[in-house]
Amino acid sequence: MKKQTILVGLVSLFGGLFLGSGVAFGQAAALRAVSPISESMAGAVTAAPVDAAGALYWNPGSISGVQGDDISINFGMVFPKSTLGSSVTLPGIGTISGETKSDAGMTPVPSMAAIKHITNTPWTIGLGISGIAGASCNYPGVSPIISPTGINRDTNPILSSSMVGRLSANVQVFQIAPTAAYQVTDKLSVGFAPTVTLANMMATPLFIAPADSTGMWAQGAGSHFTWGGGFQCGAYYRTDAAWDFGLSFKSPQWMKDFHFFYMQNGQGKEIKYGLDYPMIVSLGTAYRGLNRWLFTGDVRYFNWSGARGFGDQGYGPGHQVLGFGWKDNFSFSFGSAFQMTEKLTLRGGYCYSNSAIDDEVTIYNIASSLSMEHSVHVGATYDVGDQWLLSGSYTYVFPQTLHGALDPVTGAGEVWTKSSAHAAWTGISKRF
Repeated sequence: MKKQTILVGLVSLFGGLFLGSGVAFGQAAALRAVSPISESMAGAVTAAPVDAAGALYWNPGSISGVQGDDISINFGMVFPKSTLGSSVTLPGIGTISGETKSDAGMTPVPSMAAIKHITNTPWTIGLGISGIAGASCNYPGVSPIISPTGINRDTNPILSSSMVGRLSANVQVFQIAPTAAYQVTDKLSVGFAPTVTLANMMATPLFIAPADSTGMWAQGAGSHFTWGGGFQCGAYYRTDAAWDFGLSFKSPQWMKDFHFFYMQNGQGKEIKYGLDYPMIVSLGTAYRGLNRWLFTGDVRYFNWSGARGFGDQGYGPGHQVLGFGWKDNFSFSFGSAFQMTEKLTLRGGYCYSNSAIDDEVTIYNIASSLSMEHSVHVGATYDVGDQWLLSGSYTYVFPQTLHGALDPVTGAGEVWTKSSAHAAWTGISKRF
């Protein structure tokens, strides 16, 4: 089995961490929500403008339906739990197999949102500034397969010094969305928002660069924030029969290439790498016909196969990475809210998503185990007085496993990932 074949597969470190490894919660690399209110309803808010942040993030047309003017500051904490395992069978030695847990710690995700209804006009304006993703992967190096003291049969081959050693990365992604909505009729409103996205990534080893003369990759890299842009638009329709509907379209985020500096063979070098964010279409409905209750449902389509860097897979001449083999996928979210008292609102939600990552491309996604299919969400909001609202939420993402070949060319060996996550959001908002 070629060491370079294995190592190039690990470039998934970049594809998975870009825009959200560990914070995806079943929607591949797309963050489901950017506030505790919308997160507690599993992000099912395309037709339910329950807060400024959720409306700005998922449906610009729905900001007309937010009650009064609204400003909020929110902070999310994501605690990913992931394990990387591998096994190889070596002639004269036998099978070597092991697992290693990532020590990534907590990932912070901040957001700010504001909405203003322009008095005596059909216009509503808003601004969303969100950390739409932020994650880290941190696997320690393990003992070599063969050492002076003998054969380590319980080591994890893929993280041994004879293959890749320590594996780590960090990503920060932010988005700015100035938004305007127009009330076409008393029931229909439409909205539009240009979007600006900023992202930074760091990783070691730097798998996107060519290996040196010994077949090894650089062990450190320097980069800076790069930016991209796109747009989103949406429509929100409120009926007299207590059923509401929403539709939104997020264009791809066309990102400038990421630049990385590294040292190789005693020389300073630079490499560029391109990744875009996919087109997303959301369709939602909400029912408010029961006293003190709200029920919502969303379905979303993610065009990963059409996003640069995600849809292709494998590597080309010179071990340059082509992509990560992600396929298009859908997510289905359901949420509810209950006005328990005049001051207290309780919420809950559930999301299911089919995975964008198949088992056969596991090796290209070992640091992007974004195949989590099921998640549950709970939360609450309390009015502390004068329309100052305190909100909190908790999310649990159920464990999910990917399992594939360690060498994607020969099919030799095995590699697998096991992932789950916890997340907590808190926020304060003021309504006028």
